[in-house]
This record gives sequence, structure tokens and C-alpha cells, in this order.
Amino acid sequence: ALRRGPCVIFLCGAPGCGKSYLTKKLRAKYGNQITVISNDLQDGLYFIRRGEVVFAPTDNPRGTFNGKLFGEALAAVDRQVDEVLYNITQKQNQITNEQPQRTNKFSSWLSALFPLPPAGPEPQHDILVFDDTNTLWKDFVSKVRRAIATKVIPVENIAWFVFDQHLPQPEETTFLINRNKHRAAEFKKLLSQTEQEGGDVHTLCPSDGKVVPDDKIGTFVHRLRTLFFETKQPSGTPLKGAKLDKPVAAACSLKTRLMGVVNSVKKTVQNDFAEMTGAHMSPPVDNWPLQLVHWDTEYVLKTVQEHSVPELVVWNGLFFDVGDQKKLLGLARDEWGYVLENKSCDHVTLQFFGGRRKSGYEITDDELHWLGREVKISIFAKSASNSTQAFQVELLDYDFPFKADRVEHVTVATAPHVPPKRAGDDLAQRSIPLKDGEHTFYPRFGLKAVLAKSKESATVLELPGGRPDY
Repeated sequence: ALRRGPCVIFLCGAPGCGKSYLTKKLRAKYGNQITVISNDLQDGLYFIRRGEVVFAPTDNPRGTFNGKLFGEALAAVDRQVDEVLYNITQKQNQITNEQPQRTNKFSSWLSALFPLPPAGPEPQHDILVFDDTNTLWKDFVSKVRRAIATKVIPVENIAWFVFDQHLPQPEETTFLINRNKHRAAEFKKLLSQTEQEGGDVHTLCPSDGKVVPDDKIGTFVHRLRTLFFETKQPSGTPLKGAKLDKPVAAACSLKTRLMGVVNSVKKTVQNDFAEMTGAHMSPPVDNWPLQLVHWDTEYVLKTVQEHSVPELVVWNGLFFDVGDQKKLLGLARDEWGYVLENKSCDHVTLQFFGGRRKSGYEITDDELHWLGREVKISIFAKSASNSTQAFQVELLDYDFPFKADRVEHVTVATAPHVPPKRAGDDLAQRSIPLKDGEHTFYPRFGLKAVLAKSKESATVLELPGGRPDY
């Protein structure tokens, strides 16, 4: 049956297959109904310098990969995802005029793992498109989990659109390598023309001119076919999703809407085939390579849950909800008159373990007892530093068994390039009483852990079925 409501779409394919080209057409046709999120579109990840496209994480004399810089770009993606999902949730709640209900324990757990972020701009979209390669579960599992956790996006409304020309794998790879080079050459022409005409090159999208190494493209093709097809040579073989579940009406309806745009760009793709592959390949020009995969709901939930089990506990602490975070920022403005650039007012670190604990065997009984519970605290003093803003905390629940390794505090914000951990040191050296006396808050006790399989960091406030069983 048709499931009304927002849809989440993952575009899946190797570089050069046409994902970004399609998203531009979708934006042109559907306007603010569609929101497109991509790693490549993050500010500063790609930029133009002296007529060339530069990938920031490798922009150094040795060309080595800067993982920290790339991680910052991915963190920006996460913030964007959270904001868009929050806006979609707000819009759907207004439409239904009721708050979503928790339908099962797993949904409740997802909400605890990933609380909704603060409100953003007025929502204007009902389709969220992720334009990345998406050739492994770990590429998109956290986004699926957060979409489900909103409780307004049914699993049936999450779909994967797979780009594959159905050529033998070596020929498929060669086609995409040539198309990627052709795309980069066309972007360079456009860049040169823009400069000659005195235009602003910053209006161009630098990632349109990126060149992906040939071996990387081959790897993406292999991963795509391993994940989505019954065999690695997909000609004549079904998509894995086709045998698991019939595409629901919502997804079919969405595909119909998308195919209207697909057909409008089909001729361009066919011309690319003729130019890129040569006469000896005879590509299937009547078969546009976009196909729908809609996995069985039970399979999606099971796979997401497998990627959501905490594997490694890094530290435990107290976590503030969105409302309290806003209050803390307001209190900081009252106390300092401003808030520093890098905001991080979401927790109080208590005990830091690093990589010394495995959650499956070493979560203590006290931690299980307090997990997700509110703890009464008092905020009574602030740091005196110009580079950090932090509040000193007193724990008021006297039966609460956990104490911080150093002075208990919540870091509100820091200046650029100043690590948050500096705030605790600043408070230990000198603190100043708050202007209006003490303020009481009730954060929840939880764990910061690395999740199994996906290896992403997550805040765990609830465990389904208690202690994990490995």
C-alpha cells in the first residue's frame, strides 16, 4: 500500500555514472521539494586554484591524505543530515497534528542513539537525495538509521537507485574511466571559458571537475555489483532487492516521478556512450542504467541493528538534550556576552577509557542501572579563559556512583584551533562564580561508544535487551 510521507533516496554507483548530473536535473524539475546532500558538496573539500581542481585533504607537498580534514567534511555532512531530518520531522508533525509514537523498542533505541538536532529553517522538502557512491552498507547505514529514528519516514519509503550499464565488468570500468576523464575535460573547458569572459569561477561546482584514479573506479564497480546484484556480471541477472520484496507503491510512485527526468537526459547519456566506448562495445542504449532496489523491511532493520551494536566504550558521561543545549548557549551569552566559534555544549565527560574496554563484556552493572537516567546537577561557575568557555558542574544525586577523572564541567565553546579538552584545564586553574548564582539541569547518563561494523562514534543512552550478547 502507498505510504504517504517523505522519501529518502540513495543514488548508488561508481564515479562518472551520472549521479550528480541526475541530481541537477532533479533540482531543476522539483525545486525545493528535493534536498540533495553529498560529501563532494561540502565547503572547501574541493576548490579551484590556477585553473585546476584541488582535493583539500591531499593538498600538501607530499600529497598525503589528511584524515582529520576529511573527517571535518564528513562531520559537516552529519550536521546537515540531522538538520534536514529534523525539518522533515517538524513538517510531518504539523501535517498530522500529532507527535510520532514509538512503535517498537528498536525505534526507541534509535532515537536514543541519535537524538534530533535543534530546529533549523522552515522545512520545504519531502525528498532527501544522497548523492555519493553508496556501494557498501557502511556508506549509508547511519543515514538509514537516523531516517528511521525520526518515526515519520517509513522503511518502505527508503530506496536505492543503482546506476549500472550492465556491461561486462572490465568494459563497465573502462567506460566509467573514460567518462570520468571526459567530464573533467569538459569542466576544464567551462572553467577556462568562465575566466576568459570575466565570470566568477566560484559559481562553478569544483567537484564536477575531479578526476578519480582508475583503480578506485574499478573498486567501486566491484563493490556495487557485490552489494546489489546476484552476480558480479549483472547482464541478465536480477537485482538482489527484487527477490526480497516487491517495490511498494510509494517507491514506485517516486520512481515514476524520477523517470520523467531520467528520460529527458537519456539522449545525453546515449551520446556519451557513443563518444566514450567506441563502436566495438554496442552498449544497451535502450536501457537507462537507473534501477530501483527496495529491500525487505525486516532485512533493512536487521542490517541496521547489526551496525548499531556498541563495540567499544570510549567514555561515559552526562548528555544534554536539545532544549538544555539551547539553555546552556543562552546562559553563556548572558555570562560572557558572546559565544566562541566552536560550540560543543552537549555533554559532561566523566570517565575516559579510550580503547581499554569492550562493551560486550565490560559494561558494569552500575552503568546498566543508570543508562538513560536523568542525573541532577548544578552549574555554578565558569572558566576565566579567553579561548575556552566552560561551566563547572556539581553532581547533586549523591547515590550516583560515577565521578569525573578531573573537575566536572561542560565545555560550551572554544576558539578556533583550541581543543575542547583545554576547557577543563582552564577551569582547574581558575573559575569565576556565575552572575545569577547556580542553575539546575537534568542531563542523562550514557556512553560514548564505537559501533560494531560501521565503526562510527555514537551516544548510547539505551540498549535493547540489556547487555549486548556477542
